[in-house]
This record gives sequence, structure tokens and C-alpha cells, in this order.
Amino acid sequence: MPLNLRLLGLWRGAPRAQLFRVLVPAAAFGLMLAVPTGLLLFSVKAEDYSAIFFFPAKLALILAGILSAVTAHLRYGFELEGAEPARLRLHALVSLSCWLGALALGRLIAFAD
Repeated sequence: MPLNLRLLGLWRGAPRAQLFRVLVPAAAFGLMLAVPTGLLLFSVKAEDYSAIFFFPAKLALILAGILSAVTAHLRYGFELEGAEPARLRLHALVSLSCWLGALALGRLIAFAD
């Protein structure tokens, strides 16, 4: 979230390179923690969760968020230094939409029958 907000123009006074050196590994580490814990949570009621519409939609958003981040970093470099500002804003909006959508759908799973 903070990295995307920086790409959208917040904290312009903070050097982007310094933020990226901290935030990119932190985001990757967070994902590495979230995936196995999510799999453990899923394993408890896998059949039930699979039947809920929100679950595959959540997985699709997570996959899209991961692919978006990996593609951007492979294409434009670790600090995305090779990208135009408009491209960075688009990437940030896609990323925010994917991750916030996945969070919202995760919460909706708890209320689905």
C-alpha cells in the first residue's frame, strides 16, 4: 500500500529509491507470510470455501496483483526507474485495486453461506 501511494504522488519529498529499498522487500516478505498462512486457513474448510463465489475471485485478484508487481519490476527495474510517471500511476492503481479487492473479498467470504 505505501509503495503504491508513493507512486501516486504521496510523500514526494521522500527519495523514491530509499523507500523502494525498504518497501519492496517488506511487501515480498509479507506475501511470503500471507501465502502459507492463507493455505492453512483454506485447508480447514477447503470444500466449503471453494464453493463460495468470492473465493476464486479473491484468488484471481491476488494472482493479478502478484503478476502486476513482478511484471513491472522485471520490465522497469527494481526501483521502476525506467517507467514513465503515467505508467507508474497506472501500475499503482491496478495494484491497489487488486490488493484492496482481495482484502474486501476475503472479508465477504466470512459472511457468505
